[in-house]
Amino acid sequence: MGHWNDETREHMPRNPDIDTAPIVRFIERLCLHLDCRFPDNELTHWNIFENAALSDVTSFNFGETETATLVGKYQNFFDDSDEVSITSALQLQYRDF
Repeated sequence: MGHWNDETREHMPRNPDIDTAPIVRFIERLCLHLDCRFPDNELTHWNIFENAALSDVTSFNFGETETATLVGKYQNFFDDSDEVSITSALQLQYRDF
């Protein structure tokens, strides 16, 4: 039951007929499917948000390259069309983060 949040853990003993194995299999398959949808190394730029990466930062410039790459890939999700402006704003926010 280590996979579940507190609310689900409270609910499960009151409903002993619930078989969680298919739910866990579904979630595992979903995660594998989502992971397979991205080209190799696509998700490496997102590593700058992992706790392990953040705890080992040795430079204030950490994450600038990755942030710029992510802006380039996902620029169409921003209202502003100026990639340089978006990148600068996000890099500043990332440093504050």
